[in-house]
Amino acid sequence: MSIHLYLSSCTITLVSFISFTLILNYSFIHDTNSYRTTPLKSRRVTLDDEDLYASNTTNRKADQDSNIQNSEKFTMIGNSDVTLMRNYHSAVEEGHVLLDILSIGSKTRKDQMLGQINSMAMHPMLRSYWWVTEFDDFDKLCTETMDTHRYINHCRNSRNPWNISAKSSKMAQMIRLKHYSEANLAVKGYTPEKSKGWLCAQRRVGFGIGKRCQAYRETQDLPDYLILLDDDSYVNIDKFLNRMKSKNTTLPYVYAGRIFEFSDKMTFPWGGYGVIMNRASLVRFIQPLHCVFDFAHSYGRARNFYSSDFEARACMRMNLNILDEKSLFNSGMSLSDLAYAMSARNYFCMHSDHLVGYFINHYLLSELVPGGETRIHQYGKNRYETKSFCGERSHICHGMNRSDFLKRSLFLE
Repeated sequence: MSIHLYLSSCTITLVSFISFTLILNYSFIHDTNSYRTTPLKSRRVTLDDEDLYASNTTNRKADQDSNIQNSEKFTMIGNSDVTLMRNYHSAVEEGHVLLDILSIGSKTRKDQMLGQINSMAMHPMLRSYWWVTEFDDFDKLCTETMDTHRYINHCRNSRNPWNISAKSSKMAQMIRLKHYSEANLAVKGYTPEKSKGWLCAQRRVGFGIGKRCQAYRETQDLPDYLILLDDDSYVNIDKFLNRMKSKNTTLPYVYAGRIFEFSDKMTFPWGGYGVIMNRASLVRFIQPLHCVFDFAHSYGRARNFYSSDFEARACMRMNLNILDEKSLFNSGMSLSDLAYAMSARNYFCMHSDHLVGYFINHYLLSELVPGGETRIHQYGKNRYETKSFCGERSHICHGMNRSDFLKRSLFLE
């Protein structure tokens, strides 16, 4: 018995060494012919800051080639989703399910990044995998310059952290009061110094969404599904594809592994258990909007003014200015650009899950949940698992560490 256990331990150690060695010697690109991740070049990766920067070369290229304020970049698909949906129908007919993942991480959590590479990024049906770190932040000195006490106090107690001349909406007040206090952060083990990293990371989701959707807009090459998750999350790709391949993807739907109720018309996802956007939802997220706020926004008038029903409704809702986002909008921006701009404000003042849930529900990025007024749909049967219960049958797991990811990689075929 002891010999068997010893051999099993040696086998796991050997597999771990070989797997991580293979992963560390490649950077990856997408092969459009096979929908597989293929090696671009052999390079020894030490995963220092320079390597983390290099791992997101695609992100940097997109940033260099375009300016988020350049309205000409937003006219590539005009105000119509016809072209993208036509391409989408073609992909469905070919029987391919194209899957992209956007992981929100940190340069201080390299083990999580390696774990996701080892357990998910190698899957042949995964088209692309993007990691977002401090290098993608709008303010790359956020953790160095933030005064935690002043920031939290301003977010929770000021009349309106985004517009001192106006009163916050009721929803904005509720969201701001749910912003963690210093006492709550301390209970969770965050000292004032550690809190800086957590608070700055809440903005990173908006930055990641903005950059990834900008790349989608430029290439006009959308996946069937984009999964947004944390760097300590795991998705069993095979089980995910088996479950989602039969879903209706001609209409916009957004799913989440776990959902929080905020109000009768507003829900929020727990980002660690994944936010899943289908292609039709992404089309709405990246569509250029040309909102005009100098006339009465009744639906009848707006529908005749704008080029599509969605644009009319999105502009009507932006005019409500619930989170004081209207002042950030310039004609030609998409909702994903607006998410980036909101995240870049001096005071973000919300959890990243609040930002994601707000856009999905308020800006109609998903169809209504049957029998309800909210728009985030449950993935599966709400059987979300923590790392303690993440086994072969699990679809989505959260709170993973390096050894947990290694165990999952052993189940890959």
